[in-house]
Amino acid sequence: MKARERHVTAWSRAVLLCLLLTLPIAAGCDGKGGAADGGPLDVVASATFLADIAQNVAGDRFTVLALVPADADLHAFEATPRDIADVADADLFIVNGAGLEQTLEDTVREAGGGVRVVRASEGLTTRTPRPGEPQGDAVDPHFWLDPTLVETYVENIRAAFAAVDPAGAATYAENATAYTEELEALDRWIAAQVGPEMKRRGMRFVGLDVIGDWLTEVNVTSPTCIRELDAQFGLNIAGQLFDAIERGAPGAGA
Repeated sequence: MKARERHVTAWSRAVLLCLLLTLPIAAGCDGKGGAADGGPLDVVASATFLADIAQNVAGDRFTVLALVPADADLHAFEATPRDIADVADADLFIVNGAGLEQTLEDTVREAGGGVRVVRASEGLTTRTPRPGEPQGDAVDPHFWLDPTLVETYVENIRAAFAAVDPAGAATYAENATAYTEELEALDRWIAAQVGPEMKRRGMRFVGLDVIGDWLTEVNVTSPTCIRELDAQFGLNIAGQLFDAIERGAPGAGA
């Protein structure tokens, strides 16, 4: 299966399910391979960044495939019948979760095949906006942009691999520990590299987006960064800012 991913509309989902009934490769027709017959796990991830995380945990035991290619939009990708059948016939399907691929999850479930869905972000929650703050979406699913939050992805994926393949549990645990240490070192290294340059430019507060080993974006004004800092350290940065502004305003305290 080629590395791909797609977002499926309700209309196209119905068409896909009808087409799957006529395909010999539909789940249950040829039998499930992978762990079911003692071979390597058959694992598919919804996106390339998830496949990369999972591959670090899997090591050399098997290859993790991505449903959506790196140059495709996760929100706009439309899966083919072949894509859905391949996912349905896999041992594990790794998704980000938090509603990001909900339509795709529904389509795979309706296609049958018994694939186990692993939500890598399980257990992570975004900060609830306070009264007066922009509410935005109920959940921000982009946890993977923070290397420290990706550690939760690693643990969830490790546990899923070990549950399906107990013989490889020790290997998965070792790989997960090593990768977590890399993520922690990466977080510190990025801050050390970017911090001095931001300070030189007079930027004391910026948000950084990281995917894998790449710093992808520096946000000079970053409400997401503020929300994540608030959630991680129990802060109220916006509230403190407005309190400071009110104290410094003409007539304040008069």
